[in-house]
Amino acid sequence: MIGREFTMLGTLTYFIPMCVSVLMTMNRFFILIRPTDQRVFGQKRIFFYCFLILILCFTLLIIPRLSYCPVNFLASTLVFLTACAPERHPVTKFTNINAIWVPTTLLFINVIMMLYLKSIRYDIFSRIRQKSSVISMSSSNSLAQSQIRREHMLMRQTVAITVGLSFYEVGSLLMRTFPDTYNSLPQEVRDLTFYFRLETICAINFIVYYLGSPSTRKMLKKLTLRQVCRDFRNFIDDLNDSKLPDSKFTKIEIISEKNENKILFDFLDTEDSFNRIEYSGMENSRSFNKKIINLENSNIVDVAIRDLELILKFQKSFLECLSFSFSDFSTEDDSSIRNLPTKLYNMFHVTGRKIKTKKFTVKAHHQFQIMSVLPLADPGTLEFIDLYSLDDDMEVEIDEIAKTEQWKKAKIFRSEFHLLNANVEDICHFSSCALKTSSITARDLDFLKKTYISFSTFEISYFELKNFNENDEISNLWGPASESQWYFRMKDSEDKILRIVIRQDYDIQFDIVKKSEVRNGAIVHNYREN
Repeated sequence: MIGREFTMLGTLTYFIPMCVSVLMTMNRFFILIRPTDQRVFGQKRIFFYCFLILILCFTLLIIPRLSYCPVNFLASTLVFLTACAPERHPVTKFTNINAIWVPTTLLFINVIMMLYLKSIRYDIFSRIRQKSSVISMSSSNSLAQSQIRREHMLMRQTVAITVGLSFYEVGSLLMRTFPDTYNSLPQEVRDLTFYFRLETICAINFIVYYLGSPSTRKMLKKLTLRQVCRDFRNFIDDLNDSKLPDSKFTKIEIISEKNENKILFDFLDTEDSFNRIEYSGMENSRSFNKKIINLENSNIVDVAIRDLELILKFQKSFLECLSFSFSDFSTEDDSSIRNLPTKLYNMFHVTGRKIKTKKFTVKAHHQFQIMSVLPLADPGTLEFIDLYSLDDDMEVEIDEIAKTEQWKKAKIFRSEFHLLNANVEDICHFSSCALKTSSITARDLDFLKKTYISFSTFEISYFELKNFNENDEISNLWGPASESQWYFRMKDSEDKILRIVIRQDYDIQFDIVKKSEVRNGAIVHNYREN
């Protein structure tokens, strides 16, 4: 009698991943249409959905089990046999015949979604490159690339699950369609076929969530060691950094969310695997890889920063991008997350650690949020400073930022903030820059021109101004323009020309063009020493 219960339990473990794959596909589809809103697939709701799936699968199996025609698996012959053979209970018959449509349909849907992502990928990148051609910053599309890589990873996981399930169902279909042919095969071949179909199901979780997500393996091991073994954690903390392995992350993004009172750590590694650690202020918990740990009376900001410090001990290679995004917390907010930027600065200031990254990005509402985290980047590796404004009217004093070593060593700068007190001497060392400021004088533009024609690695500078009314002064300095453009020969170059464009909307652009790109009839001024 107990064989029937084991048969039902084994079938339940097969039905559940099949139904979960439906939920996964719905999640992936929702990401496509609303990538920034995943509340429908929040953690609590996913647990609820999975509970409903369990109830559905259990119901489909308990009905035949309690009926006149339960199913029993005969291990000796590797055959499922009903008590009313050759008949089957209507529910059993329905699931046997129609189960194949679940993985095959999902496989088709996921392949369509992957092809759709592939088709729009180049359009997305072309738009980004088109925008980058204005500011000549190829690194600016890293966020879009990360999003696309994440979507593709999720799609690949779902496709792997549906393919694994399809092996079993397609095998069943062939056996039902060609029973005589199947029964004529040697017993060893039939046994091998059954075991192969069965093992594809068992291997799904291992392949998708372990082999398919290497960064998940690494991070799970680190956090598990820290959580369950205090002595070993202390050993790691005291160990010389050079003796630790490299986690090989390419991007780390740290996010504070005011509405949900959360801190998020997002990680992308060299194999484009995406992982997230979530710290909830409402539940005072940490969540990673579907495992939730209650932090009890611990401050989540302190726990998050301590975890980050440990994770960075394993980061030996340079990051491609270090990114921060801070919500607009007012001084009246009692959320501890409001102090995240300050506590990050204090921790790194005390330890003296710098994060080796090529690109530094911050999305902020206040200047202090920028100044709290900019010193975290190692000036020796930093190439690109990218500042995003989360407040269209926000203005930033450039003086304090320009004094940092990070500013002085960077090669590329872009800002969506309106910069106050912008001094051209502070920005002329950037090979590429794009910024917004109130105005600029003709003398400042002439200073930049003289600097750039001797700057062998210069690429482009773009200034978005609120006002510019010194066209006459510019004409006195540079002579008449050719349709609002001036051309100056670069130092030690016959083919490279510095082009300066002053548009009617007060946008001013310096860039490098070839001699063949100069407008017909335009004057190209010879290089002169300053």
